Amino acid sequence: MFNWIRFYERYLMRTTITIDDDLYKRALDVADPGMVKADLFREAIKVFVRVQAGKRLAALGGKSPAMKGIPRRRPGARLSLLWTLDKKLRALAAHLGVAFNAAG
Repeated sequence: MFNWIRFYERYLMRTTITIDDDLYKRALDVADPGMVKADLFREAIKVFVRVQAGKRLAALGGKSPAMKGIPRRRPGARLSLLWTLDKKLRALAAHLGVAFNAAG
């Protein structure tokens, strides 16, 4: 049998906070209509965690100079992109009745 009390105690936490009234009103003004307090604070905590994780990641910049470079694209992806662009430009030029010269 599933123990809801143990689940609640492990994954959910209730807390009481004191928050500036003006700040809370501003948050409600920019929040989605119908957003309840719990969702508002949940989103605020998520944003805080993302920002702090980003700061920590930025602080690590250059800390591992011996690390091998990470490829960002598949090999040949740039050529494929250029070929696709050339093909689309030629189709557009043909549609407009303009001569297309990729060389210059």
